[in-house]
Amino acid sequence: MASPPSLVMHRQLAGEAGADGWYMARSTKGGFAVRLPAQFNDFSIPASRQDNGHMAELDVVGTKIQDIGKFSATCIRYLDKEPGKDAILAPFRGMGGTPFKDAHGEGVRVHSPEGATKVYALPGRTCLLVVEAYDDEVVTPDVIEQFFGSFTLDD
Repeated sequence: MASPPSLVMHRQLAGEAGADGWYMARSTKGGFAVRLPAQFNDFSIPASRQDNGHMAELDVVGTKIQDIGKFSATCIRYLDKEPGKDAILAPFRGMGGTPFKDAHGEGVRVHSPEGATKVYALPGRTCLLVVEAYDDEVVTPDVIEQFFGSFTLDD
């Protein structure tokens, strides 16, 4: 019996730059979009049992810019019972994260010298926006905020 694919690539090096040089990256299956500073990959990881025991599938859009940084948006859809908001957010609070609430829902933001993460605990799914900064003169707090602020949900 063949094992299921570990990754389904929808698009590679996709997108066209807007007037400001950023790319609109809409996930093929994930129901979300975000703007990225370079062409991006769009892929899914089919349903599998996660480390926390929950059955989930992942949808990701992201880009890596050599010697500058990585930007990714991942939404994890739970196919059985979801872990619960506290179980999702507690590890990020433990890293010194700051709780927030915005139009999408509740979450936690974590900043470090290596970048930043914004995590949403939403009904039926968790969404993570991650920036890994290799060059903090290029990946400034304003760039991180532009990325975080561009996140939208289709539903």
